[in-house]
Amino acid sequence: LAAYQQEQLMQDAILGLSEATRQIFLLYHVDELSYREIGERLSISPRSVEYQLRRALIECRGYIKTRLACDAQGRRS
Repeated sequence: LAAYQQEQLMQDAILGLSEATRQIFLLYHVDELSYREIGERLSISPRSVEYQLRRALIECRGYIKTRLACDAQGRRS
């Protein structure tokens, strides 16, 4: 995939996250806040931040995997 396509695919995956999970994902990966800092900002425990980040990664991976499989299948038809 071209860099633009990869970026678009990742953006689509992130947009598919729930609002709360997306916010945590962006605070961690874009703003580079720690679990503790995110927890303080959102009034949740660092453990909850960790859990939400793990879920976000699982959901993003699943979305990307599904999209790539569908795209590959579409090219074969």
